[in-house]
Amino acid sequence: MPRKTLYYISGGLVIGIFYYWFNAYNEQTVWGMRIRVILMTSCSILSFLLCYFDGGKPLQAALRISGGVLIAVLLRIIWDTAVIDDTMHNLLPFELGISFALSFITSLLGGVIGYAVKPKV
Repeated sequence: MPRKTLYYISGGLVIGIFYYWFNAYNEQTVWGMRIRVILMTSCSILSFLLCYFDGGKPLQAALRISGGVLIAVLLRIIWDTAVIDDTMHNLLPFELGISFALSFITSLLGGVIGYAVKPKV
């Protein structure tokens, strides 16, 4: 696996941890901010920075960042069902789908903007 791919996925993993691990189950806020806003803003900023400074392609950046977010969400769901209560996440496909859709769309948007405003040398 190329090092660049690992950086993108780890960035998405960090975003996913802040998005999904720091709130209690069924809570919609972390530190007074809505968790969806944290996810979308941080995904678009990370993708913008990676496409602008690292020269990444927007679609690849969005898929890798979203993959990292999905890994973090899936790890939290496994933790919750194995340790806390096995009936907590009965809507698992929807949780994963919403997390992927929000992170992918905003990462793609940030990546396209970063790629578009990058000066062509």
